[in-house]
Amino acid sequence: MTIQIKEILNELILRRPEFKKKLREQESFSVWDEVLKSDISKNTRPSRIRDGVLFVETTTSAWANELNFLKSDIISKINGRLGDGVVKDIYFHVTGKGKQSA
Repeated sequence: MTIQIKEILNELILRRPEFKKKLREQESFSVWDEVLKSDISKNTRPSRIRDGVLFVETTTSAWANELNFLKSDIISKINGRLGDGVVKDIYFHVTGKGKQSA
């Protein structure tokens, strides 16, 4: 009987809740573009997530300010795709980087 690496990894993740949590947190990067309008996603880039706090780089302070007003809606959209409580907060910081400059 052949066991695939994917099956082994899935089994390990199911046995270790902390792995499952980290995997779900990392999925927030992949759904970012899917849940936001293209003009927002072009001017932002998720950089990391730690303990449910998603850190997002923005191209300008105007984008960071605007997104702070939309934060609860963005969190709801992401958690709607990944499950409640995956993203608890978002911290927007200006780096001048977004998808436009990537």
